[in-house]
Amino acid sequence: MNQKLKRYLAKILCAFIPIKSWRTKLRQKIENRIFTITLDKVDSYLPKHSVNSINAFSNEDFLVLNFANAQNLPITQEDLRISNASKFSKPYFVESNQAYSLNSLINEGGGQDNLKADSSVRHLGFFSFDKNSQNPKSPLNPWGFIRVKNEARTLRASLDSILPAIQRGVIGYNDCDDGSEEIILEFCKDYPSFIPVKYPYQVIIKNPPKLENKFYNYCNFVLSFIPKGEWFIKIDVDHIYDAKKLYKSFYLLKSPNDMLALSRMDIFVKEAEIYLGLNRCGVYHRAGDQIVRFHDDNFKYYEWIVGTNITKWRQQVIEGKPTRDQLDAMANGYDSYEAKIDDSYHKVYRSEFCNHHFAWVKKHRNYIPKNRIALEDFQDEAIGTEIDPKLLDKDYILKLYSRFDLTK
Repeated sequence: MNQKLKRYLAKILCAFIPIKSWRTKLRQKIENRIFTITLDKVDSYLPKHSVNSINAFSNEDFLVLNFANAQNLPITQEDLRISNASKFSKPYFVESNQAYSLNSLINEGGGQDNLKADSSVRHLGFFSFDKNSQNPKSPLNPWGFIRVKNEARTLRASLDSILPAIQRGVIGYNDCDDGSEEIILEFCKDYPSFIPVKYPYQVIIKNPPKLENKFYNYCNFVLSFIPKGEWFIKIDVDHIYDAKKLYKSFYLLKSPNDMLALSRMDIFVKEAEIYLGLNRCGVYHRAGDQIVRFHDDNFKYYEWIVGTNITKWRQQVIEGKPTRDQLDAMANGYDSYEAKIDDSYHKVYRSEFCNHHFAWVKKHRNYIPKNRIALEDFQDEAIGTEIDPKLLDKDYILKLYSRFDLTK
């Protein structure tokens, strides 16, 4: 049975099932394309020679090491606190129960020559423990595909958070007047494997007069700096990423026809209270537009404008060549990830929850969302299976939130 028939069969059978989670499981089983990897299975995909080293380090350890390396600060003991942070960075703290220095990490990772195969990669990360991550064609070494417009409040904290998982990237920015450009240039100076790309035209959301003013053209411009035949990950800079969980998820990808879809939650913080955004997809978005995929001739951005009431950037573009089902789904108002999967993908993986989306930190979203629930009221069967409960700890989320520069 071909994939199209499987999809129709799943749609017919699911019409008679009232419970959403059951429908999801049945659809996955029939289509045999979407695979959810639970917390207890993730490490089984990692090679034995590196999994113990990866688990011995925390995200905070690498934040310390990379920040110290960029600022030429020494690290020689486990309880060192870096207090003289730059204006774009918050102080970070060593968490693990052993002393680290840059030299000891290099030795742990297999030698200095191993870590310096690409001289432009000056930072360290979980990729330091697997020499396969040096291969530019490997899914363990994806390009960061990063688009920015006036995100100074969250920008540096978000970029710092991906460093232990992502070795290189393209940061394409446009129409920035809040200091974002300066932050990007500073970051790329510290980490030259990230390339700053300024889009030379204005991007207009309503009635763009010329091709160069259209959002999809800007997207393709940024994408053009990522070589064909290599992997990339779409990064949004109002997210804080759990780099260890993110890097581990790259091991799921084996074929250019595979794709990884990241889940997310939308988070609002008000006077030390935390709320989660609620929409038609629920609170926990098991997949969204955060993807890791292979860059080939089948992927680019297309213009997608339906009607005249355009208020959001995503209403202007569609990712990849649209299929008939995709067009029908989007015309009916659906933008779930399932509507974006076409027959070219053999497997789509969803791994453990690995990023917090602080959707309302941006100035233009500086309002209290109407549809929300308190963090303590959030209950989902994914907690403990797809979501590490530690990532829902209030103090932990507030610590992530404290990294933002709200003076911008």
